[in-house]
Amino acid sequence: MRLERITLNEERNVTLTVMLQEEGSSSFVEKRPAVIVIPGGAYEYCSDREADPVAFRFFAAGYQAFILRYSVAEHKTWPNPLTDYETAIGLIRERSAEWRVFPDKIAVCGFSAGGHLAGAAATVSLNRPNAAILGYAVTNEYIRTCNPDGPNLCEEVDELTPPCFLFATRTDDVVPVMNTLELTEALVEQGISLGGLQTLGCVFPCMPTYADGSDTPYIVELNQRMEGQGVPPFPGYDTENWYGGGRVQYGPEYLSL
Repeated sequence: MRLERITLNEERNVTLTVMLQEEGSSSFVEKRPAVIVIPGGAYEYCSDREADPVAFRFFAAGYQAFILRYSVAEHKTWPNPLTDYETAIGLIRERSAEWRVFPDKIAVCGFSAGGHLAGAAATVSLNRPNAAILGYAVTNEYIRTCNPDGPNLCEEVDELTPPCFLFATRTDDVVPVMNTLELTEALVEQGISLGGLQTLGCVFPCMPTYADGSDTPYIVELNQRMEGQGVPPFPGYDTENWYGGGRVQYGPEYLSL
């Protein structure tokens, strides 16, 4: 793995973490699709549990993975976060040859407030992604509770919006599921290709540890792979406060680029 962290805005502490496949890992693959992971955190912070675990999952599946830690807290005023996204995807496309990325196969994957930013990237940005994965994203007027100046995405969907995959938890008491349902309706009205998943339990793209703290099989396999490349093992995460108790596996097989 080639690992690098690039500062996009020092004043606002905006960074882009770059996770690239080793060039010799597959001699017949010249370029790869990429995913920009955008963690949540109510626009007050960037959640680590929605950052590295997700990016490592995509990396393990062969994607070039990126993590955008965007403007939050006192710097969250719109359009600062969207500007951070524009800078990040512009840099990725500019360096696509160096980083061996298909510039027309870049998806965003965001959660909660990060899902709002990913959705904004898909609907109102100047440099749109080629697909969007939105997990329990804030999409409607509920955005006023965490970023009063942020757009209502349900009102911004247009014919240029890329294909989307949405998932949420019906019993979520942090981000009401109507955010996902209303955006789904808006996408349908515009004829945008979409997929989705709704469950009574927890929906999350990758579970780094089980409830007893032991590593899930993919983390065990990933740590072995990292060890072989001289990268420190992936750290375990405390799952005590994770939403819900159900586990639904969701991975890059749903992302058709």
